[in-house]
Amino acid sequence: LLEPRSQRIERLYRRSKRETQAETDGLCLNCHVHPGFEVFTPHSPTEGMEDGVGCESCHGPARDWLVPHTSRGWKNLAVSEKLRFGMADTKDLATRAKICAGCHVGSNDDRDVNHDLIAAGHPRLNFELSAYQSILPRHWQLRDEKARHPDVEALSWVVGQLASAKSAVDLLEARAKSHAKPWPEFTEYDCFACHHDLQQPSGAQARGYLGRKPGTLPWGSWSYSMLPLVAETTSGKSSANGLSSLDRLRQEMSKTLPSRRKVINLTRETSAELDRLLENASQIRLDERTLTRSIDLFRDSPLSLRESSWDLVAQRYLALAAFYQSRRDVSSAPRDDRLESFLATLADGLKYPDGVDSPRGFNPIRLEEAVRQQLPR
Repeated sequence: LLEPRSQRIERLYRRSKRETQAETDGLCLNCHVHPGFEVFTPHSPTEGMEDGVGCESCHGPARDWLVPHTSRGWKNLAVSEKLRFGMADTKDLATRAKICAGCHVGSNDDRDVNHDLIAAGHPRLNFELSAYQSILPRHWQLRDEKARHPDVEALSWVVGQLASAKSAVDLLEARAKSHAKPWPEFTEYDCFACHHDLQQPSGAQARGYLGRKPGTLPWGSWSYSMLPLVAETTSGKSSANGLSSLDRLRQEMSKTLPSRRKVINLTRETSAELDRLLENASQIRLDERTLTRSIDLFRDSPLSLRESSWDLVAQRYLALAAFYQSRRDVSSAPRDDRLESFLATLADGLKYPDGVDSPRGFNPIRLEEAVRQQLPR
C-alpha cells in the first residue's frame, strides 16, 4: 500500500482534493493487512501496516493464539481447542477456500473491489483456489497435504469454485441492499463484453450473443460459469445439482435494470444452496476413474471453444490443469501428451499481448481452429 501505484489508485478512487493515503484507508487495510483491521483494536505496538498480508490474514486474529501456538503441545490440540483461541482451521479445504475468497473475490463486510476501484487502477479479481495455491510460497509441507488429500489439486478446484461462488453471491446481496452504491455493479459482468477493440472482424463478433439479447451483458462469466460442471464432477448428474435459484438469479441479473428486491431474495436462496454443497465438498474423494471422466468432460464440454468468452476458456484451462495434476498424483499415470498439447494451445490463446493488460485479440474461433489442427479427432 505504500508503493506509488497504490497511492495513485487511492487518489483516483477517493477523488479527494486533500492528500489521501492507501495505508490508512479501511477498505484497503481489510485485505492488504487483514480482515476487520479497524475492528480488532488495539493492535500490538510492534504491528505495522507496512507489514502487509501476514499470518492473521489467513489464520485469524493472533491476540489469543500468538503465544500458545509456539508451545510444545500446540500441534496435538484438537481443532476445536485451536478454534477457541481464534485460530482458523486452514487444513480444512472449505474453511481455507472461504478465507481466501473473502479478499480474492470479496465479502459483504466491506471488502469490495468494485468498478470504480478497478477504473482507478486496481486489478480485476479473478480467483481460482488451486491455481493460487500453486503459486503461493508454501510454509507447509505439500507431501503432508497430499497424504491427507491425494486429490488435493482437483479437490481444491471443486471446493474453490463453490466458495468463490458463495462469496460472489453474498457480495452481490450486499451491493443490491446498498442504495448508496451504483446499481447494477458492473464488476458483476464480463469485463471484456465492453472493453474490447472496436474492429472488424473481432473475437466478440465471432462469438456472437450466445442466446442473449443485443445490448445485454453476460453476468457471472467468471464466478459461476463452471458450477454445472462442478455438480457433474461431484455427483455424476448433468444438472446444477439443485442450484435452480442461480438460474433465476442469472435471468434477473441479465436484465438492463435488475430488481434489487428480487436479487436480494434470490442471492439468499442461492447462498444457502451453495452452503449445502460446500458443507460436504471437502469430504469428496476423487479417484482415478472420476478424475478421468471429469477431464474428458472439461475438454469435450458441449460448450464449444468458439462459443466461449476469455473467462470461460480460462476457467476450463484451470480446471483441466488441476484435474490432470491430481490424476497423476492419485494414479502415478504417465504423461498425457494429447492433453498437454491441448492445455498448451489454450494457454497460448489466453495470453495477453506484450504490454497490454487485457486479452486484446482473443478470438475463440481462431482458438478452436488451432485446437482442431493440432489435435485431430
